[in-house]
Amino acid sequence: MTPPKPADSAKPVTPPPAADKPADKPAEAPKVEANADAKAEAKVDTSAFVPGDTSSYTLRTDFGYGGQNFGNDQGVDHYGFHFKIAPGLMFRFAEDRLRIPVRLFYGYQGLNKDLGAGVESTATMHQVGVESGAGYAFHPTWFSAYGLLGLGAHIYNAPESRDGMKGAEFNKNPLLFPLGGAGFGLNLGAELCTWYDAVCAKAGYTHTFGLNPTLEVVDGPSSAMGLNPNGFNVGLGIDILRVVDNIRGGGGVAKPRGHREEPRKEDTPTDAGKPGEGGKPVEGGKPGEKPVEGPKPAPALTGVALFEAKRDENKKYAEQAQKGAAAAKSDLDIVKLGSTDAAKAKAMATDAVASFRIALEAMNNANAVVADLEKQVGGLTGDDKTKAEAALKEARKAADESNKHARDAWDSASAAVKAYDKKKGSESPVDFPDTKPAAQGQAPKPTYKPKDKPKDKPADKPKDKPADKPADKPADKPKDKPADKPKGGAEPDF
Repeated sequence: MTPPKPADSAKPVTPPPAADKPADKPAEAPKVEANADAKAEAKVDTSAFVPGDTSSYTLRTDFGYGGQNFGNDQGVDHYGFHFKIAPGLMFRFAEDRLRIPVRLFYGYQGLNKDLGAGVESTATMHQVGVESGAGYAFHPTWFSAYGLLGLGAHIYNAPESRDGMKGAEFNKNPLLFPLGGAGFGLNLGAELCTWYDAVCAKAGYTHTFGLNPTLEVVDGPSSAMGLNPNGFNVGLGIDILRVVDNIRGGGGVAKPRGHREEPRKEDTPTDAGKPGEGGKPVEGGKPGEKPVEGPKPAPALTGVALFEAKRDENKKYAEQAQKGAAAAKSDLDIVKLGSTDAAKAKAMATDAVASFRIALEAMNNANAVVADLEKQVGGLTGDDKTKAEAALKEARKAADESNKHARDAWDSASAAVKAYDKKKGSESPVDFPDTKPAAQGQAPKPTYKPKDKPKDKPADKPKDKPADKPADKPADKPKDKPADKPKGGAEPDF
């Protein structure tokens, strides 16, 4: 009778605890990675221009009013509608603060002057060329300023007439004459922009060199005369691509550019296989087949190379924390300045909390790197130790910057939650139990307070107690009195 054997062979069929352990691991991983991936917690692309990123392109349209001085000793005396369209590229530097556009442009300027008695001097100016300049974002979303320079050609036209009643008045000529020709054009501009550079108030100066028109009169054309018109224009500029970005970014405000999604760890090929399958499936195979080797891991870094790599890693953590702080601030602005839509405010407040947690995780990672390097720096000597200590100092500085950005992100997230609470109505509250990270990297003096304890040496007085014990010994001397008994026993002298 062998019933126990079938029972033993059936044991592998019912090991629920063994099957449950691998199943628990994937349930924990999404909690950490879902928050990161939901906010594009990946490496930040710090290049000046990112192909395919819409924030690296610009399409400006300008509308306004302008005028020109036609040399009539009356200053700017011809006025009219101004329009310009300019597509191009946008280069970004210094953590997206410094912005340099490069655009081709076409502009139109209408020019009119009422001479009275139903007579009007009219002309048009067309502009073509290239413009560039530099802008600085004092606030990443709400305020930036630009200075622009444009070079190209200015083309003038006026109605043709030989009777002096149609055309343009220029160079103090008593009659109206046709005006045709082109000259070298110089444009200077200044702009104040908001809503992530989507809307700008602008003012510009234009100057045309070498126009040299001729007068087409009844007697024939005259010799060329010098004319260098100059003038101004003011108006409103709208970047169509920025408007689209802002609307698609949610709530009317675009997020800072530069984020790029990285593949999740579970999406990358590894030798571990799926949870629950155990082992390395790539090494298994049919009997007789040569096992397939997985990718060989890169050699581990040591010494100065390790310190420099970790230093660069911490700089990326600092950038990641800064992006999280900027995103939290943008969400706060939306909650404060947005409409009274409670659902929308809740989404932005929740987004601000998630941005803070991204910055917090970056700070924790940076601090962990510093702690690890501090343990290893003692094992180096000579020039290697000097270089490693310099790299450690920079890594510690990046960790302190991450801490500052995480604290700023907490301030924004906390303010966003409070602003939402004022307008939530029937909406549920936003869960934000997180505490503000303590400041670091400021003054290390508090860490040395324990050194003051030696001043409390009076607490060491108990050490004198052993000195009191010898004082007790004389109390034992009476025990020696029996030695006096021989004195009292003088009896042997009888």
